[in-house]
Amino acid sequence: MPFGYVSPAQAMRDKAEYARQGIARGRSCVTLEYEGGILLMAPNPSSALHKISEIYDRIAFAAVGRYNEYENLRKAGITYADITGYQFDRHDVTARGIANYYAQNLGTIFTESLKPFEVEIVVAEVGTRPEDDQIYRITFDVPDRGVRRRAGRAGRQRQRRAQRDGGDPAGGGHPGPDPGPPDVPPHPRGPARGAHQRESLSGREDSAH
Repeated sequence: MPFGYVSPAQAMRDKAEYARQGIARGRSCVTLEYEGGILLMAPNPSSALHKISEIYDRIAFAAVGRYNEYENLRKAGITYADITGYQFDRHDVTARGIANYYAQNLGTIFTESLKPFEVEIVVAEVGTRPEDDQIYRITFDVPDRGVRRRAGRAGRQRQRRAQRDGGDPAGGGHPGPDPGPPDVPPHPRGPARGAHQRESLSGREDSAH
């Protein structure tokens, strides 16, 4: 056995532990789904940091960990979304597609690079109905834990309440489509930022070691 040999399994465990320790030094983000949309919150003392950002229409990005690494991923996601929307159609840009794009990149980095990215990412999409909302959590060790999806809980809960009460499962009070400017798809529940995004201006800067 050559001197300094480390088994692949041990190397993966060491990488995972290293990434977890780096992520733990950052500040958390909170993503909540409710009947009016999706709320993303994070401590952010500086306007130069983009812990929460809009990637595309109705699609938002949130991250924790090493800032320079998730900032590069954020910019790459925006570029991917813009190119996909330009080459195909704006409706082809989805949170699922962006989450898979991030998962492929993080998985490759984790398995092939000496140092993994110290980041965890959330990609959220506000659907036309509450049950169409999409929330994906992408971890640094994608090959082990994969992409976790949480979506549509608020819409399903409202449907169950409406069926129990004998009302309209679709929800009569749900806002209708916004006509919007020409050649831009309507935003039935508004964009992912603004009404559905909040950033706290308290706390300290994320780890940039």
